[in-house]
Amino acid sequence: MAGGGGGDRSGANEAERLQDAMRFFGSDSNEFRHRLDRMLADFETLRRRYEQARAQHHDAERQNEKLVAMLQEAKQQIELLKEEVDKLCAPPNTYGIFIRANKDGTSEILMDGRPMRVNVHPNLDPFQLDEGQYVVLNEAFNVIEGAEYTQRGEVCNVVDTISDSRVIVSGHTDDERVVTLSEPLRREHIKVGDPLLVDMRTQYAFEKLPKSSVEEVMLEEIPDVTYNDIGGLGDQIEILRDSVELPYL
Repeated sequence: MAGGGGGDRSGANEAERLQDAMRFFGSDSNEFRHRLDRMLADFETLRRRYEQARAQHHDAERQNEKLVAMLQEAKQQIELLKEEVDKLCAPPNTYGIFIRANKDGTSEILMDGRPMRVNVHPNLDPFQLDEGQYVVLNEAFNVIEGAEYTQRGEVCNVVDTISDSRVIVSGHTDDERVVTLSEPLRREHIKVGDPLLVDMRTQYAFEKLPKSSVEEVMLEEIPDVTYNDIGGLGDQIEILRDSVELPYL
């Protein structure tokens, strides 16, 4: 473009020299008039070519900007597709039960009933996790994320309480075993007879279940009160004994 500008200036200077020459030799000089006309025509041609080249340059710049934008968009789409492919090709994650965090940055977990000491992702604070909570493990068995509590298991009834964190439960086979209460369950009032959701593999209780309508009217213990301990209701006691005890005699 700089060369085009220099050509314009040289053509204008030449035209000025020819005009000066015409004034010097007189207006009847046909040779100088023809040379001047040719120079002016060449100058106009060069000017039009310069304008065309300038317009083409601007069009090329706009086209380059569009191409750059398209390439950036294509790059982003390729990166998103790569992330999706990496997710699909990644190995499946496993789950464990969080027990406690250690001062050295490791944590104690249960995986399929086996106790393990594992590392924790630097962006995850293990002291913010609760005992009994599910945690997500990567292929190296490192804790990378906290998860919810399990919602599946066996329904067991509390037989006795050992401490604030442990109780004795009885399952459908009447086998008694000691289980650990999860952190949220320890904040509830657990008493004998309460049904709990228990994961038998990990020996953790996760949820206090509502009692059925039949269980609500059943006595948890057989009372040692006799009819003789009740006074002033002789007629009512006689009617009750006739309706309850006589059919079994």
